[in-house]
Amino acid sequence: MAVTAPVQQQAKVPEYPSSIPPSLLLLILDLHPLSWSLLSQPPPPIAEGSKIANAPLELNGFLNVLMIFLNSVLATSGSNQVVVYGATSGRSYACLPVSNRIGLIG
Repeated sequence: MAVTAPVQQQAKVPEYPSSIPPSLLLLILDLHPLSWSLLSQPPPPIAEGSKIANAPLELNGFLNVLMIFLNSVLATSGSNQVVVYGATSGRSYACLPVSNRIGLIG
């Protein structure tokens, strides 16, 4: 008499489509010097007991965090694309993609 192990049924995992449509993230970044100088100043003191964190935001720190975010968007799918425009007073610049730099737009 042969002993057989009971057959276990595996849970069905939903299958994702084999071709996920590409995504395009378009980011317009305000690079006006006055705005960033105001953001880099220490904020006024917050009320006692407030749970809101107030900290100065400098452009180079923001750009580091932004690059991490943009890289994560690109890493989620090889077909994703990112376009970044920098805008100042009266002008805009294509910042990304670097290989296809469009130049001055405004």
